[in-house]
Amino acid sequence: SFASIYLNETLNIKKGYLRVLVSILLVVTPTISLTLMYPYTATGYSMALLFSILSIYFLSKPKNIKNILLTIICITATLGFYQAYLCVITVLFLMVYIFKIIENHKVSFKKLLFY
Repeated sequence: SFASIYLNETLNIKKGYLRVLVSILLVVTPTISLTLMYPYTATGYSMALLFSILSIYFLSKPKNIKNILLTIICITATLGFYQAYLCVITVLFLMVYIFKIIENHKVSFKKLLFY
């Protein structure tokens, strides 16, 4: 649940129904569903997901030494718990910066796709 809260904050989602939709989509993804099938690994993998989302959350905040150190600590913790979630960090990093490009340049998402 903390992962979905920080994911909504990272992606700057303000509307209530979209926040609920993102939370539901996060829970029903095959990765999370398969993780919960094995209770002995669920805690570690869930922590890895939380730290991977937190790393992008701190990276998207204003750049200062505290946020950079927290980002490094979160990425290290993610790699310590479960290395496969490095792809989550990469995809979220790309999503955040695509959203920032769309917001700053007032480019529609449809125009960005067909560019």
